[in-house]
Amino acid sequence: MCRGAESDSFKTTSPSSLMADPVSISAGVLGLLGTCVRVGSTLKDFYDGASFADTKVKGLLADVESFTQVLRLMKDTFEQEQIRTSMQATGHISSHWNNLSASIRDGQNTVLQLQETLERVNKSAGVLDGARKHLRLKGASEEIENFRLQIQSYRNTLQLSLQTVLLWNQITFKESTDKILPNLEEINQAIRRIAHDINNRMSTLQNVATSKQTDAQLHVLHNLRNCVQSAASIASSASTSLGAEQPDYFSVSDSSELGGLFPSEPGETMLRWISSNTVYEFEAETAIESPSKGRDFVSTFPPFAGGEPRIRF
Repeated sequence: MCRGAESDSFKTTSPSSLMADPVSISAGVLGLLGTCVRVGSTLKDFYDGASFADTKVKGLLADVESFTQVLRLMKDTFEQEQIRTSMQATGHISSHWNNLSASIRDGQNTVLQLQETLERVNKSAGVLDGARKHLRLKGASEEIENFRLQIQSYRNTLQLSLQTVLLWNQITFKESTDKILPNLEEINQAIRRIAHDINNRMSTLQNVATSKQTDAQLHVLHNLRNCVQSAASIASSASTSLGAEQPDYFSVSDSSELGGLFPSEPGETMLRWISSNTVYEFEAETAIESPSKGRDFVSTFPPFAGGEPRIRF
């Protein structure tokens, strides 16, 4: 049957309620980086040594390698004293650090699951070893494609997060507007593109048969969307600050539109989850009260530019 209620994983503690600290964030990035390096090496050996490895494996290898590059940049950047200071700040940047920390933990789990899949596909069987590996690879084709989509989402969101942290530092230490504006525009474009992708993937998953795998993917996407949304809050705040300082030079209209990328109230699936829990928890009251009519909340997305976000120092 189709998903009629939000996954149980959404009932866990909100990332924003967990305080991230510089040590745990840096350790999380370092741990995820190490796992990606190992998995990338395993993937490369598998692709180079198996004549039957297809384009999906090659594509997955490219995605893991590009994700690893982003993590290396994050590691180097987070070692800077100014950046480490921002990890202890309050407000929008604090919320963003917490959301980023949650997605780093999710990323570690996902990449470890990918490693387990690779080990299962690539295990030796003695007789007809190559043919059996080929069959196992074909059987894992859909699973590999799902891993590709997840790795891409992690890469894009964490790269956006890195750009956002650098932007926050530029604003905090009052760098020149000429240096800040190009970064802000790229961040706004990346937010539109990534939020659009995540919301579309969540919408698709919410309409397929319920399973532990789809529930886990929804949980990951939910945390990634939180990370993108907190990045949008920082970008909007930066736009407001710059607009107040130079109203004749800078327009805040682009960043003010970012709020339309995220539902301001619970979506239909979340409302169904709340409704189903209300029925179970307050059955006596609902038996004598008239049922309230639900309401659909739909996100609208403005056009966005394609291409990978870049990082300027």
